[in-house]
Amino acid sequence: PLEFRFMNALVEGDSNYAGFEYRDIKCREVLARARKVWKQPKLKPRKPGNLTGRGIALACRHIGQGQSEAELLLGMDGNVHLNVGVLDVGTGVHVIQKQIVAEILGIEPERVSVEVPDTNHAPYHDGIKGQGATHVIGQGVARATGARIESLKARAAIKWEVDPARLEWKDGGVRLKDGKLKMDLKQLAALAPGEPGRGFAYYDGRIRPREHIFQAAISDVEVDRDTGQVQVRKMRTFHDVSVVINPITHQGQIEGGMMQGLGMALSEEVLLEDGRVTTLTLGDYKMFTARDIPARETTLVPGATHGPGPFNTKPAAEHAITPIPPAVGNAVFDATGVRLTSLPITAEKVYGKMKNDG
Repeated sequence: PLEFRFMNALVEGDSNYAGFEYRDIKCREVLARARKVWKQPKLKPRKPGNLTGRGIALACRHIGQGQSEAELLLGMDGNVHLNVGVLDVGTGVHVIQKQIVAEILGIEPERVSVEVPDTNHAPYHDGIKGQGATHVIGQGVARATGARIESLKARAAIKWEVDPARLEWKDGGVRLKDGKLKMDLKQLAALAPGEPGRGFAYYDGRIRPREHIFQAAISDVEVDRDTGQVQVRKMRTFHDVSVVINPITHQGQIEGGMMQGLGMALSEEVLLEDGRVTTLTLGDYKMFTARDIPARETTLVPGATHGPGPFNTKPAAEHAITPIPPAVGNAVFDATGVRLTSLPITAEKVYGKMKNDG
């Protein structure tokens, strides 16, 4: 299965079925890292008579689009205040925004505060969706920071009575390129007390980026021959990445996606009867929790040189979900010899299929 995918893997210059040409394709690199795991011995059953199997899936996910604005204000104390129109829904997006501003300005992230005004005053944003948080909002933040720098350089040029082309920004301040004169953010703010020192930018990310994210998953499962119950013993995932702004939130997105994919694969189902939903509570809709997390390994496959986000970043969210259900399904097929084509892969479906096909 892995070699079949490798033979058909996309390479640089390839297009999809609709003629959309990809850029910076890391399909083969992801599969090459997965190959090392694929060749390892399969797990042995924990219970005599159980069946074990290994499955692989390869996926490609586009990157979300959207529109966003950001506003960066300079305080008299030399600290900066970022206004955005999006709340942090748990992904750490405000932390990443602070890091983006701090990296571009050359200051510590602790000197950046993030505020979300009410909808009458907040900069525009069309909502977090489709792996667009760091990409869309991050680009708005990065551009607002760049605009702030240019306005401060212009302010310093007036003060020093020099051509702005002679100035550069470095280490949290502006200076002449010969290094003879320099001012930090607090000194720059003092040049015009009472003036907010505003940097504002709009980012239109509605055009689909040519960069796509390639990822693979290898699942090791154990199937109870007597009941059809499927247990994922181990999950290994491989992700095409470029620059990682925040390793903790990046890994959190990957593991959250893996858990959502496992729920889709094995337990989550909305049942209908005469057109009415009968899955009425979370007691019926079986979501995976922390107790259900299998042993897991994440492999980041670096080498990408392009990305739509700040610093050429690539997202790490929904793409982590995509290969999980097919990897589990392929592992169940490898273990039992029966192919299920609908989710979730429940014990009843597996047992019934083994009984009928056997």
